[in-house]
Amino acid sequence: MKFPILKNKSANSHCITCKKELNDNFYVFNAGALKQMHKNYQIMDSDMKGFCSITAHLDDKAIHEHVSIAENTSMGQFEIYSCSLHCMRKFFEKVFDELANKINKKRV
Repeated sequence: MKFPILKNKSANSHCITCKKELNDNFYVFNAGALKQMHKNYQIMDSDMKGFCSITAHLDDKAIHEHVSIAENTSMGQFEIYSCSLHCMRKFFEKVFDELANKINKKRV
């Protein structure tokens, strides 16, 4: 799997793991930011760009690695779809495996 999953776009149109077309039953990992306008009022803003990553700070920062999941998503929002919990779990396993691989390369 190549990271980031989303770059300059805000969603995938198929299962992130098995690539199946999505039907009426699916799971979503989403994240985003809203611009605070007033105390109880927020809006999406086209000036915002979203991102998501998993980062490791280890050994007094001698090892600093990350896996970028999403970069430069429009309006600060993004969604990653999967057809099942099994596929969503597999996706996150791949993210953490990628991070572990990067860390292990630095420790050798």
